[in-house]
Amino acid sequence: LGEYETAIATVEKALSRNPDWTATYTELAASYSAMGRYDEAIATIQKALDRGLDGPVIYYGLADNYWFSWITQLAHDPETMDRVFESLNLSVSTAGRTECAENAVCHSVYGFFYLYKKQHEEALAAAERALSLKPKAPLPYWNSAFVLGYVGEFERAVDIMETAMEMVPGAPAAYLNTR
Repeated sequence: LGEYETAIATVEKALSRNPDWTATYTELAASYSAMGRYDEAIATIQKALDRGLDGPVIYYGLADNYWFSWITQLAHDPETMDRVFESLNLSVSTAGRTECAENAVCHSVYGFFYLYKKQHEEALAAAERALSLKPKAPLPYWNSAFVLGYVGEFERAVDIMETAMEMVPGAPAAYLNTR
């Protein structure tokens, strides 16, 4: 944990060998994001999009990094939140409703999309659906806890976050939103 520079070097090497593999871009962007280097994460995702690689995970990563650059006040551009909404919408639309029906990440995206639109009941329903689809993965728990906390259901948010912490005890940045 925490050896992001090593991870970046490894992923960049993989990227040089296969520049058309979406996962390398998302992993590289995740490493930059974990270090708080959101502009570099966004640029990495943009390179994938420039190569014609897209899909729900790419756009979700783009939305996530725009969002964190905004909430950490590293991005002061008022259009940043528009980019978050646009990227979330692209994430959902590239997955398609049929594919999304059984995809926990897609439901997490919907949860944030509804949350940002202040449609709290829909956000909660999407978060619950993501949890039901991936009960052994921490990401739906983290996202659900965020949604629950945002809508004021703090006790449930804490319970769900504790479950995520038990799944991945060595990733405190994920539960503190401090990347």
